[in-house]
Amino acid sequence: AWSGISLEAVLYDEKGKSVDVLSGYISGDVAPGESTEFKISSSTCGKENRVVQFATYKLKIKNAHGKF
Repeated sequence: AWSGISLEAVLYDEKGKSVDVLSGYISGDVAPGESTEFKISSSTCGKENRVVQFATYKLKIKNAHGKF
């Protein structure tokens, strides 16, 4: 199982320009092949009180700890 999973999502507009970066963390265990829900957030979203419009995104696993 994996635990302590750090995530990053980069949001892109229709021209491929990066418009925001979001981050999140999954603290529980996730077994290989298992699905889990998580929430990611932007550090600027609350400050500007805006909703970022985006066309696509790339989700990255930045860090995770294995429990085998």
